[in-house]
Amino acid sequence: MNKGFKIGLTAAGLTLMVGAGALQPALAQDRTAMRSGALPASISDLRLAEPLTVQADRSTIDPALQAAQGRQQVLVRLRTPSVAKSNKKSPAAQQQHKAKLKNEQSAFFKRASKAAPGAKMVTSAQMVLNAVVLEVDAESIEDLAADKDVFRVSRVRDYEMDLSETVPYIGAAAVQAAGVDGSGISVAVLDSGIDYTHATLGGAGTLQAYEDAWGTSNADPRNTTTDGLFPTAKVVGGYDFVGEFWVGGPVTPPLAPDLDPHRCA
Repeated sequence: MNKGFKIGLTAAGLTLMVGAGALQPALAQDRTAMRSGALPASISDLRLAEPLTVQADRSTIDPALQAAQGRQQVLVRLRTPSVAKSNKKSPAAQQQHKAKLKNEQSAFFKRASKAAPGAKMVTSAQMVLNAVVLEVDAESIEDLAADKDVFRVSRVRDYEMDLSETVPYIGAAAVQAAGVDGSGISVAVLDSGIDYTHATLGGAGTLQAYEDAWGTSNADPRNTTTDGLFPTAKVVGGYDFVGEFWVGGPVTPPLAPDLDPHRCA
């Protein structure tokens, strides 16, 4: 006799099937109740008094911005899913979705420029987040949040103090206590590339330098050349072994190595 058990969810409730034992009489009653459309006695206590409801998402403003004054940098998340959340599998479909998001962001910024006169575009993102970072006057934030495509308006935070938590978390505090400060140590960044225009890595640290190094899309020829921005005093070498589009597999674009190790957006 089969001594195992199986649990299955049905529209009427939970069904428990066992090979043998004292549960069978109760289960027989449950099956009878289920056939009649009644809730089985064995799980009647689990019944909700009323259906659960979930409020539809709506545009919200970070509470930290409620009392803000003067010019503010804000992260504006838009409603259309980012590339990462779009479930697009092929590189071509992902690029098409990214282009769609850029068009939507451009259209939003045109509306934002009217709702928030003097608004300045700082940067935008499409891969992990569908968002733009704007610099606006605080009194315009509510008008931005009222836009039909806006999901949330958040403050732009400074995370510099994270080192006080991450350094001991990874065990680096013990290494520092032993007198190791990184002098003379080389670090290799594999797979992702590196933004050598970042100020911390010896670059200019400006949006213009980033665009000069990478361009405005994966197809921009600037992302295959160093453009006089690389190497820097801290990033001393690098190479792109695959190109901007190759993701592996026989149906993807072929390898296209180049001399520019800048990260692919």
